[in-house]
Amino acid sequence: MKPINIPPFFHEVLGKRSTVIEILLTLSFSLVMSGVLLAFTYSEWKGLAWWKVVLLLLLALDILGGVIANFTHSTNQFYRTRPRARIVFILLHVQPLLLALLLWNHFALCFLIWGYTILSTSIVNALLDHPAQRTIAAVFVSTGFASLLLFYSDLPLLLLFLLFFYLFKVIFSFGVDHYASRKVY
Repeated sequence: MKPINIPPFFHEVLGKRSTVIEILLTLSFSLVMSGVLLAFTYSEWKGLAWWKVVLLLLLALDILGGVIANFTHSTNQFYRTRPRARIVFILLHVQPLLLALLLWNHFALCFLIWGYTILSTSIVNALLDHPAQRTIAAVFVSTGFASLLLFYSDLPLLLLFLLFFYLFKVIFSFGVDHYASRKVY
């Protein structure tokens, strides 16, 4: 499929050149999954002020869209050639802290998830050329998932869902260089 140029404003999200199918899949997943999630968890957020609902929607779109966008060749390549931008992008992922402020006072948990994710992603990022980078990232993500389910299964479904996808988005989807050639053992 023929690549298209991405406007500079969207380079950090979609890279410089992508395909129509990757852009459509990223946008579709983000929009549909955010809509489904918010529809099924309406009782958990229905009492929020309108501006909090807008911010919640934007956070959901960002987290869910990033899960797919970070897998694309274009986004992967954009950050592969910009190591400093990779580190800044990792550090800017403060969505759990924003969710805690918007939703439910689960500040300690959200801070813990944020710290765990940033630390895990920093380790994965430092292993960009390591043959086990994907496996190491998968262990970090799976440990995060298991910890949430074992110790925080009583969380509101909306928060639990967004934290799951946040962990996956940042540690595995972004932290791993999915298109790197790896040395065989």
